[in-house]
Amino acid sequence: MTASATSQTRVIVLGCWAHSYAGPTTSFFVETRTTRILLDVGCDPIGNLKAAEIDPTSIDAVYLSHLHSDHSSGIANFLFTRILLARKRALRTERLMVLAHEETLDGARRLVRIQYPDRDLPADWIPLQKREPVALSDDSTIEIFVNKHTIPCHGAIIRSGGKTIAFTSDTAPHEDHPSIMAGSNLIIGECFGLAVDAGP
Repeated sequence: MTASATSQTRVIVLGCWAHSYAGPTTSFFVETRTTRILLDVGCDPIGNLKAAEIDPTSIDAVYLSHLHSDHSSGIANFLFTRILLARKRALRTERLMVLAHEETLDGARRLVRIQYPDRDLPADWIPLQKREPVALSDDSTIEIFVNKHTIPCHGAIIRSGGKTIAFTSDTAPHEDHPSIMAGSNLIIGECFGLAVDAGP
């Protein structure tokens, strides 16, 4: 696992593989002065957080870029285990924010209901609209932008404490990205091959 720090901001790569046989699937931990967020959860968010020695109950928010399993299939596992850990330690945790474009958010909620039909896994499910900032904390916001992928997929811009982090997830080159990400202090760019490389 690698880390990068820029003045009270920490980013840890929890996973960046397309399938779990190759390694931990896509998830990035971002910590700013006022918020801790997962960008995608991959297939095994709890295992990846444990390996990085990050307490799942300390996470404030999860952002889901799209519904492919290597990016979002671990959401139910994360919600369930976070609640169990908080209960076991008698912790009062804030409700987790789960943020995504509305279509992705609906799919993630359905996935949680399929995997845990007998449980209420409380979270604040917050739909995001393109280029409309939503508050993560007193001085942190997140907004989304369109990526080019085989299904609806969105990147995110996090602004916190005067710093800007841009995140793309499984995207082919997009003509709007240079202007959207201009001036970012850190760009996490996960690329998706062109048709010539990856097929239609």
